[in-house]
Amino acid sequence: MAVPIAVFAFNRPDHLKRSLDALARNDLASESALTVFCDGPRNAEEKKKTDAVRALCRSISGFKDVTLVERDENRGCGRSIASGLQEFFGVYPEGIVVEDDIVFAPNALRWFNACLARYRDEPAVFSVSGWSFPEKHMPFPADYPCDAYFLPRFLCWGWASWADRVKRIDWALTDYEAFIELPALVKAFSSGGADLPKLLKAQRMGEMNTWAVQAAFATFKHGQVSLAPRFPYTTNIGTSGEGTHVGPDPNVHPTHAIDLSLALDAPRLPAYVVADERILKSFRKVLGTFSLPLGQRLAHGVKRILGGK
Repeated sequence: MAVPIAVFAFNRPDHLKRSLDALARNDLASESALTVFCDGPRNAEEKKKTDAVRALCRSISGFKDVTLVERDENRGCGRSIASGLQEFFGVYPEGIVVEDDIVFAPNALRWFNACLARYRDEPAVFSVSGWSFPEKHMPFPADYPCDAYFLPRFLCWGWASWADRVKRIDWALTDYEAFIELPALVKAFSSGGADLPKLLKAQRMGEMNTWAVQAAFATFKHGQVSLAPRFPYTTNIGTSGEGTHVGPDPNVHPTHAIDLSLALDAPRLPAYVVADERILKSFRKVLGTFSLPLGQRLAHGVKRILGGK
């Protein structure tokens, strides 16, 4: 039996349809239980879009079974997903998580199911990602023998994990003040990307409404890593400016270079849970090239939270 899938939706029926259609094209879809969490509208005008999302969800087919969770109120991106993850992983011991702007390759469910089984008993692995920078932007060492790699960073654009890992996330960041007073820890957290401490601070200060940086912080605190594919199994179709934490320039994002047809049917997985420093250096370089300045990201996020486009 395939592991279950959680989908998070809000007010984008067109994006959601593309995401669900891609999921349904996977050959393991018919074996997978699907739970869709629908956040509530922020105002009466937006209710037309959220109603359209829910109508679409009621027509879903192609999966083992479908559970629809409809929120009456608007919880916002961070609280909606954080609470949904707690509910989902409170029921299932492992699962795959998809937001409404993530599109899967036809073999993505096989990738996630295989990796969850392979690293289930490896506590140092926090999660499995379907997304990665394309090789156009992040070339690999010629002698690297595997089709996946480990990073000391959580990647949220289509991912999977186990309940015992997810339950350790501190959504309120209760130990942030103690952490920020120790420069050595802040520097160590930056090994997964220089943006992480800034994003963590922004979340703690209420300047962002997210959930992924809490997962990244949990990965760091517990000395864990995430597995990422050399050839991506997922892509984000919300990188043209409308995503809550994605910037407004549609021409610079590396996601536009992803070709899902390159996703491998039988990837060679790492035998040891260790990050290759050469790949990590390359990852940090491309991340620094494409990451938006924090102020631009926050300004766009606040505009979305307040109802702007």
